[in-house]
Amino acid sequence: MKKKLLGLLFCGALAIGLASCNKSEKEKLDYVSLRINPEIEMLVNEEGTVVDAVAVNEDGEEVLEDNPLEGMNVVDATIKFTDRSVELGYVSSSDANANIFVGVVEDENNTSSLEVKINAGLGQYFKNNDIKIKINKEKIDIDVDLEANGCKANTQIIIQRLLLIDPSLNENELMEKDFQELVQMMHEYHDELKTITKEARNEYRNKIKELNQKYKEQIQLKKRIDNLLNMINCDTISEEAKLVIQVQIEGLEKLFNEEALNEYKNALLELQESFPQIGCGNNHGHSHGNHGQNK
Repeated sequence: MKKKLLGLLFCGALAIGLASCNKSEKEKLDYVSLRINPEIEMLVNEEGTVVDAVAVNEDGEEVLEDNPLEGMNVVDATIKFTDRSVELGYVSSSDANANIFVGVVEDENNTSSLEVKINAGLGQYFKNNDIKIKINKEKIDIDVDLEANGCKANTQIIIQRLLLIDPSLNENELMEKDFQELVQMMHEYHDELKTITKEARNEYRNKIKELNQKYKEQIQLKKRIDNLLNMINCDTISEEAKLVIQVQIEGLEKLFNEEALNEYKNALLELQESFPQIGCGNNHGHSHGNHGQNK
């Protein structure tokens, strides 16, 4: 009996330990982007510590090279990013026309005012060191159709960023996830990007950018059509409004080229086969649609 009781106690302790471990692995995160010309994005925990930092462009790669920000307080990391950008000649600290753009996307339940802390800390550092660079809020466009369909602004921004990393993700499926699920997915993608060389990351980003630019019109048309289809199926829309939406859909469908979109999908698949470490096959829930929109 004593052995059985000890066994139960051990199992209970083990379960609690595993639960604690899982909890720490899934700590709540917020998103921060920094852009001068170098651009990076960071994930920050509730204590304000950077747990993840990756470059968004080639200049960002240069700033982060031998200059890791993980483990730092987010304000200190922002200062270090700025100082390194100045050191590398991307911006002059005495240029009153220079800007750093700070984007903060927080969980709606977060009351820490991370954006205020970053701007205040960075502003004080600039003042103390006579740095003329202006601090600006990063402007990110919000899709009014998605907002009308209940996709909140903070969620939209993370979805946009995820689609820049992996356009084959299904946008409709992403919209069903909450903010923390999305930033955890981003964390996984960042980890995958770190498994390849800086040169490979730059090549991957550039090819994604080229494909998105080449098929931009068709991508936007498909997205607009799908958003309108979601709206027309909404119970709260009046019959009169549905008729208006239907006319809009028919007009857009005349401009839409399914063959071009299929070319885009196939090009994405070929690209992902060249970079198997990223995205496809790594449990991210791909559906291989244009920005995930279903036909």
